[in-house]
Amino acid sequence: MIKLINLKNLDILVDQLSEFLVEKLTTHDKVLWLLSGGSNIAVECKIMDKIPDNLTGKLIIGLIDERFGKLNHADSNMFQLRSAGFKQKQSIILEIINNDTATIESATDSYDQALTRILEETDIYSVGQLGMGLDGHVAGLLPDNPIMDSDKLVDHYSSHPFKRISLTPKGLSYLNQVFLVINDESKQKMVYKMIEGNSQSEAEMPAMILNRYNSVTVYNINN
Repeated sequence: MIKLINLKNLDILVDQLSEFLVEKLTTHDKVLWLLSGGSNIAVECKIMDKIPDNLTGKLIIGLIDERFGKLNHADSNMFQLRSAGFKQKQSIILEIINNDTATIESATDSYDQALTRILEETDIYSVGQLGMGLDGHVAGLLPDNPIMDSDKLVDHYSSHPFKRISLTPKGLSYLNQVFLVINDESKQKMVYKMIEGNSQSEAEMPAMILNRYNSVTVYNINN
């Protein structure tokens, strides 16, 4: 069941999510925090600023999805995250695109293997932070994409204008906690459609997959 929390502003969200991560870093040997691009980037930078440096040594950071291309291409989620001032501190960052010679197949396989190894560790706590597009997509899962039933945790496909690498619905199911952050009035109706869970198919509105999971919290920002 999805938990919905309505908040008045992003500052409260930043405080709540940073406190959540600090608590998990205090009580677990390691924490995996998977980040999204777009409107989440500014929030993620502020959350990282609030995490004490000494705790970030227990933090592994990766991406929920990436737009494939050359290393540090302008549309890359990781490039945009770093350009916005995200501080690595003592954390480990997993790059989906880590060299200019990688193919989309090799980058996908490498990230899939890395996340599989990490998520099989006994005392790692995993968190995914998502946004939602106006078309109802979450992660890199656009409507009518071909990887909804993939057996991999991470898979790839082509869409216009990007080739995409993304956690699959199976990959998202491995996470201990998923946060969906909505900070756009135009998406309010879609949030309630998703929570109702019976108005559109997962193929038409991939955000519907969040109804599959037990630990999903939607933060709906009402400025």
